[in-house]
Amino acid sequence: MIRRPLATSLALAAVLSAAGTTVATCPATWAASKAAREAPPAPHTTEVGDAFEQTRQLADEQRLAALEQASQSVDQVLRGDVDPDQRAAARFLAGKIQYELGNYRKAAETLGEAVKDGKSRFADDAAFAAIEALEAQGRDAEAARAWIQWEKRFPASPLMPAARLAQIWNAMRRGEVAAAQKLIPGLTAAYPWMEKDQRLVLAKAMVAYSTGKVDDALSLLGAKPMGPSALYLKAMCLESKGSLLKAAAAFQEVGERYTDSPLRDHALLAKANAFLEARDYRSAAEEFARVGAKVSDPAVKAEAELRAAGAVFLSGGTDSSLGMLRGVTERHAGSDVAARAQFLVGEALVAQGKPAEAIVEFNRVLSQYFQHKVAASAQYRVARSLDAMGRRSDATGSYQAVVAGYPLEPEAPAAAYLAGVGLMDQNKPLAAAPYFQLVLDRYAAKKDQGGHVVFARPEHQELVEAALCLLQLCYHRAGDLGQLSGAPHLLLQQMPASHSAWRAYALLIDADAAAAQGRYPEAQKTLEELTRDFPDHPVGASAIKLLAWTQARQGNDSLAIATEERLLARYGASGDDEVVSSAFLDIAHERFNQKRYKEAAGAYEDFLKRFPGHPRRTLALYQAGLCYLRLERAGDAVDRWETLMRDTTSSPLAERAGRALQRSQALLRGPAGALRGQPRGFAREPSSRSVRVQRRARRRGAERVLDRDREVCGDSRRQGGDPRHRARALSTEPEQHRHADARDPGRAVSDQRVRRRRPLPDRQALVPGEALDRRRRAVPPRGEPVPRLLGGRPRTVPDGRCLRAGPRS
Repeated sequence: MIRRPLATSLALAAVLSAAGTTVATCPATWAASKAAREAPPAPHTTEVGDAFEQTRQLADEQRLAALEQASQSVDQVLRGDVDPDQRAAARFLAGKIQYELGNYRKAAETLGEAVKDGKSRFADDAAFAAIEALEAQGRDAEAARAWIQWEKRFPASPLMPAARLAQIWNAMRRGEVAAAQKLIPGLTAAYPWMEKDQRLVLAKAMVAYSTGKVDDALSLLGAKPMGPSALYLKAMCLESKGSLLKAAAAFQEVGERYTDSPLRDHALLAKANAFLEARDYRSAAEEFARVGAKVSDPAVKAEAELRAAGAVFLSGGTDSSLGMLRGVTERHAGSDVAARAQFLVGEALVAQGKPAEAIVEFNRVLSQYFQHKVAASAQYRVARSLDAMGRRSDATGSYQAVVAGYPLEPEAPAAAYLAGVGLMDQNKPLAAAPYFQLVLDRYAAKKDQGGHVVFARPEHQELVEAALCLLQLCYHRAGDLGQLSGAPHLLLQQMPASHSAWRAYALLIDADAAAAQGRYPEAQKTLEELTRDFPDHPVGASAIKLLAWTQARQGNDSLAIATEERLLARYGASGDDEVVSSAFLDIAHERFNQKRYKEAAGAYEDFLKRFPGHPRRTLALYQAGLCYLRLERAGDAVDRWETLMRDTTSSPLAERAGRALQRSQALLRGPAGALRGQPRGFAREPSSRSVRVQRRARRRGAERVLDRDREVCGDSRRQGGDPRHRARALSTEPEQHRHADARDPGRAVSDQRVRRRRPLPDRQALVPGEALDRRRRAVPPRGEPVPRLLGGRPRTVPDGRCLRAGPRS
């Protein structure tokens, strides 16, 4: 009874004394506590969350102000004394507010703090939102790794379907369509109800569109797609199918129906771009001008201004487009749009026929925008402008600069081709060969299961065929037939069949190399293919000529003559005089080899009548004299040799003809006094034993004359297939005459085989170098650069973010 009042009194005294001491000693603390009692209470997390949800219904300016107010309220909550669960929820809410404000980096940091150790019930939501913030910053590769970690950390989260769907879109944004396609079956297998989810349907349609299955994508989207993303994707599918009007209508519907969608500005630009792809440049210029006035996205606005100026240029208004392009360059200096506009200024000057001024503008691109992709095009156009000015050497150096500085750009193969052409003009075939090889490595590397080359675009095949032909020509002119018969020969066998003139020339050069190396059956097979596939091509004359030579080299003289006659029947009136004249002469040689001297003499006479000024007229005269001598028409033989000596006195054949003429004149003066001018002197001599002895002596003299001719005509069978050996067999140097005088004069005439004087036609005449020189600069390395820079839809692709479900509220 005594202790309770005493204890109570002591406790009360202690409280009072403490209170009195506090008031007496800390007046400032007392004032602060009073102010706190009078101030309004701190907002609760639930109240701030409700206010954040209400901001979604406000207009832009009001919404931003409300979000700023909500951000301040959350900060006030975090400064208060709240429990850990409420603090995690407040941080999660703060991160979402920053995300809505566009502060994605700060949002990712704040949401990461909300996750902490993962024990909060908001941890999976906060981690999910943090990865979304990474994707909003464009850090898709980092986000892809984060999604994998998220699945391992929260395997039981109800957001797992949305996370896997987000991974599908992430893979497509990174260009890994195959990876995205593999993720779809796993998602539908684990969550069958997702099969009809519009977000997944849109993802499937996007994968189908990206893999070229446009009809499947349209089937998935249906006749009436729901939402701006699905409708935008339908428009892209229609555009890829060539239905430009329907695509333009779909793009316009996105722009007018979904004004709040982030795809709205891009849809308006794509609708205007449909007119540009349809080559209606005037309408395109008007549409782009309207888009520039409507859209709010600065990037889309700049792109619309650039394309409007480009459309005016393509419509023929070069002067007007120059002013517009210069204005775009000034207004958007330092951007990619400015770099492309500066490039198009140079293109406009090229169109005006001012390549020198255009080079100045292209050089500005190289100096101010060297880090942009358009720099490679600018360097290439500098080279083309130098080429147009006739400065071939400088242009070749610029083409080489494109290859060295921008080896992976689309302009590199075309520049390499033209660099090789320039080096060939400078007579540097071995230096040009690597540049043609670069074209082949870039465009002819992909092959199908049958081993045949597959081209991504038709124009690539034309460029590859031209580069392969000129690569062969480089090795041909350099005399490196072994290199020519290596990789170029194999690639020619792997090329798909075509009727390109480049392929005809390439087959001819390949067959020439095979024939020169003694691979006659292979050369014959290639030439037969060439004459079969290109019956009306001008190169057919050279092909048939080489075919006849390969047949003769294999001992098929009759077949070779038939082939030569086919050549004359087909190209005798319209073919190359060099090839046709060689065919006439070769037929005469073959007749001589067959000892059909009368027909050979007629063939030589035909050659002399048809080609009176031919460089090989002296050889035909000499051979005609030999034929007449064998036919015992010594008078005609003497006439041919005298004509030869009147034409020229310095050639080795004239020296031989002079000696043969002296012997023939001595033989013509027999006991009966036969005259030189008698056409058949031997037949008119009296028949007596002494005359028969003299006749045998004269025949021996004729045999000696024919024997000496062996060194002139040469037995090409004993020579190799190398054209250099054949050239030595055709030479008529004095030392060969001395060697002929030392031969046995009694050698049988039947052993002498007069092979064609040009076993393989002149290498430069066989491969029409002038025709190739004219054609190689006519190959269009690339299309017009202006449509390439302006054409194409904007790079905005619907990624399903408008339909994607966010974290739980």
